[in-house]
Amino acid sequence: MSRANIDACALDFLGYGGSDRYPQMRDPAATGSPLLRSEEAAIQIEAAIRFIRDKQHREKVSIVAHSWGTLASGLFATRHPDLLDRLVLFGPVTLRNEKPQKDSTSDAAPAWNVTVAAQRKRFYGYVPRGNEPVLSASDMALWGPAYLASDPSSAERVPPSVRVPYGPLADIDLAWTGHFPYDPAQIRVPVLIVRGEWDDVTTNADAHWLYERLSNAPIRRDVVISRGTHVMHLEASRYQLYREVQTFIEGKDEVGATTILLSRPRLP
Repeated sequence: MSRANIDACALDFLGYGGSDRYPQMRDPAATGSPLLRSEEAAIQIEAAIRFIRDKQHREKVSIVAHSWGTLASGLFATRHPDLLDRLVLFGPVTLRNEKPQKDSTSDAAPAWNVTVAAQRKRFYGYVPRGNEPVLSASDMALWGPAYLASDPSSAERVPPSVRVPYGPLADIDLAWTGHFPYDPAQIRVPVLIVRGEWDDVTTNADAHWLYERLSNAPIRRDVVISRGTHVMHLEASRYQLYREVQTFIEGKDEVGATTILLSRPRLP
């Protein structure tokens, strides 16, 4: 986005990357409600966007959100259409009506630890059996240490791991068991749904549900990129993902909205 002369800002939600940590995250034995739910994250997005508007002197900002981040961003979009120009939902979580596996609102854990080995297993496991990997070993070798470095306390645990809020997983569980945090029909800005062919977090049925309910969006696009999974931004198809997002962001109908916010929850 920066190379395309678009002002690009990246947001680390509370509990991730360069942002502060919840006090409960310092105690591995802590109990309580999962940290960082969509409601709170939407407030953090609003704070970031108002900061960007003030510093960059922009009227509106576009958001690119991924996975769980689309729940918080969708909620924000329904509340503050005056601040938003365009919305990109990459691999969005949508409503399903599956049987609950556990009580996502219980005092299960405020946070949890994620190792690079667990991430590697998950990332490579997205590819359907019989197909070659779409995430190269050399890229993963670079990504792993960078992921651990995003948590200053990662080396304190054995094996080293990133401690992340549990709220995003709790929100996804709720969305997939019939409890969705926002009404897509209330979104009134152009929306791009973009996903990989092999994304099992956002299936064709999921995308169709969301597309049909974005009934008041002036522009709706649903783009499927071949040989991509839910972590396509790390894979061979990432450059096509970048181009699709750039094309959508640059196709503005109004002047004064050149800032894009990349909403990255780093969902484990």
